[in-house]
Amino acid sequence: MSTDQSPPPHRRTPRSSLFALHMAACAGELATHAPSLAGSSATAIAYGEHDMHVPAFDWPEWTADRPHAGTLVREGEPLCTVHATAPGHAETRALIAQRLEAILARTHARI
Repeated sequence: MSTDQSPPPHRRTPRSSLFALHMAACAGELATHAPSLAGSSATAIAYGEHDMHVPAFDWPEWTADRPHAGTLVREGEPLCTVHATAPGHAETRALIAQRLEAILARTHARI
């Protein structure tokens, strides 16, 4: 039996995100007005460029789904998720591309 008294995830998320509004609507809580959403966000997957063991390093905060050091990642397999947010679409695409390049450069080790 759980004694966790924390609110469900949709109540912990700021109401400025579309996902939080969606989850609240699923729970029967409809927004009274449309949110003001600024900027552009993107997510991309970095794939291994060759077979490699993931090196030990401090992963940037804009990454997720990070493998542990020493994990074998084969060419073409997912390495990690990369997130970016910027004022506009073009800036967000450029930032995602820059971050993908940076993470692949940091994990260039070969097996």
